[in-house]
Amino acid sequence: MATITLLLIYVFADKIKLSYLNLKRTGKMRPSLLLTNKKEGKWETDAWDIAIIMIILIGVFSYFQTYSLGFNFSLITILMVFPIAASNAFIEEIIFRLSYVTMGDNEALSPLYGILMGSIVFGFIHYSGAVPNGLFGVLLSAYLGYFLSKSIYETKGFYWAFFIHFLLDVVILMFILHVNM
Repeated sequence: MATITLLLIYVFADKIKLSYLNLKRTGKMRPSLLLTNKKEGKWETDAWDIAIIMIILIGVFSYFQTYSLGFNFSLITILMVFPIAASNAFIEEIIFRLSYVTMGDNEALSPLYGILMGSIVFGFIHYSGAVPNGLFGVLLSAYLGYFLSKSIYETKGFYWAFFIHFLLDVVILMFILHVNM
């Protein structure tokens, strides 16, 4: 699915192509929700503030969604978490963020289009099934989608969206893959 999405972006985004698919991680961070200061920041330093808040929220929420099943940690499963988290983060960022941000920028739509679509769609798919789920999962995932879409647009790169999503998936998978079955 990610390969097809990349191919479609390349074919139909004639101005931008796959230019956002790079590891650029610098740029001005414009004010948004959960930022304590109301002035512009820098992605290379200030992205960690939001990332840490999101990791804590996702960790607590994932724990409470899975703790009743009990946990059984093993080294092999812990080692499996990292490649699974990396592939999941890459695929979801291509499909739910890169495509919308590229479309919004390529079609001369408002950058807000790509940011909002990357947020809304990602939030709704977390209503049932995926952790975090439920109404709180939708809100948390929608904000994450907003923040990660914003990172791609403002840095013109894929680094923060992938890296933060990867860290969050590591936390989530640590709980999901270690519940007693």
